[in-house]
Amino acid sequence: MLITEIKLRDYQQKCIDVTLENIRSGNYKQLVCLPTGSGKTVIISNLIPLIPSAISQATKVLVLENRIELLHQVKAQISTFNPELDIQIEQSQNYANPLTTDVVVATVQTLIAKDTKNKSKTRLERFDPKEFKAVIVDEAHHAASKSYMEVLNYFGVFRNDSNTLLWGCTATPIRHDKLSLPAIFGPVLFQLDFMEMINQGYLSNLKFATVYTQQKKVNQGTYLRLVVNSWKQLALEKHRKFTLVFAKNIREIQDLCNAFRNEGIKANFVTATTAIKNRELILEDFKCGKLQVLVNCEILIEGIDIPQVDCILLTRRTNSASLFKQIVGRGSRLYKGKQDCLVIDFERNFERLFVDREDDTEVFDIREKVFNTLPDQLFSADQLFSERGEVIRREIYDEIDVTIKHYQNLRGLVAEMRQLQKEAEEMTEITDSGNESVFFLLVEKIKKLLEDLRIM
Repeated sequence: MLITEIKLRDYQQKCIDVTLENIRSGNYKQLVCLPTGSGKTVIISNLIPLIPSAISQATKVLVLENRIELLHQVKAQISTFNPELDIQIEQSQNYANPLTTDVVVATVQTLIAKDTKNKSKTRLERFDPKEFKAVIVDEAHHAASKSYMEVLNYFGVFRNDSNTLLWGCTATPIRHDKLSLPAIFGPVLFQLDFMEMINQGYLSNLKFATVYTQQKKVNQGTYLRLVVNSWKQLALEKHRKFTLVFAKNIREIQDLCNAFRNEGIKANFVTATTAIKNRELILEDFKCGKLQVLVNCEILIEGIDIPQVDCILLTRRTNSASLFKQIVGRGSRLYKGKQDCLVIDFERNFERLFVDREDDTEVFDIREKVFNTLPDQLFSADQLFSERGEVIRREIYDEIDVTIKHYQNLRGLVAEMRQLQKEAEEMTEITDSGNESVFFLLVEKIKKLLEDLRIM
């Protein structure tokens, strides 16, 4: 019997309802898009027992995960909601019983590998496709790869007469290589926006700070000091305790980790080559507070659940809005005592991907123009972390001139910036006259506007 004590969120129930409605309409290929932290595994756990069987023998479900570390986590959650089901992991020395298992949780890499008990076959061939009513693909943006297609074809989900549900869930429906997910799953049938989740209070609020210099070349030592000093000022001094760093490459991972350690900060790193057991130990140290900073490159972009994260550092550049959302999503989960997550961006990804775009209304550049006309004394250090909007301060970090921009409170930022942009455009036209009395009135008007926005 399905456990009902844990009440589903409205959107989780709606996602399940939409899925079942489409099955009744004969749509057996479905894709849903939900942001990180939305509880995809909760949805999967509650959906599994409700999926109808087209034929009496088709009762089993295959759940595909893209990382080994997730297998036990997913199994545990499905078991919590479905204690009457036999849920088994197929991986390494773990073999799911093809006869008795109700839900198989596995990675594609395991399924297409040779069966050590029968080397003439793959582990995939241990299972009878006719006995499966559904194949669920978590992180479905990986499904266009050759290995995934091999598994999906084995279960016959692309046959015209197939009644096996192919259900994919992803936070990023657009792949970096532009391969089409709708060609596999069909169009997105249910979608919930990242911002909507924040506005509804289902995800932690995000604050953004960009740190950069106009100098074209900065030596590595200076750059490392810039990163660590900025983190100490913006995060450590504000009592942020769980910082996740996304670096450019393995070399920078090690350099950054050493730079933090040299300042007495408890830091460690993980890479794709870190042994699984060591990686688990390091992650556990981070979760329980033994580490203040955890550095990685791409290994922690998806498939981890560390809701404590209250600060993210980006020293890597990306031109993918989807990838950027995945990264900042690592800090978007709710956690007791956590008010928000600060994202410190050293590559101006946030501005490039979302702020400076000219194809929508979320253009915040006009504010910098207005702020640069104001006397310096209007701003002080204790105003850096305002409740809303953007505050700019210039600093000298030993060798280089550094600009720090703050984009505070993502919930209210867009609407307020649209209004501020309109006001600012009107005010900057007045300053072109060069009238000092008009400029004084302009400053007072801007101060009042900032006070209204509770920035000052």
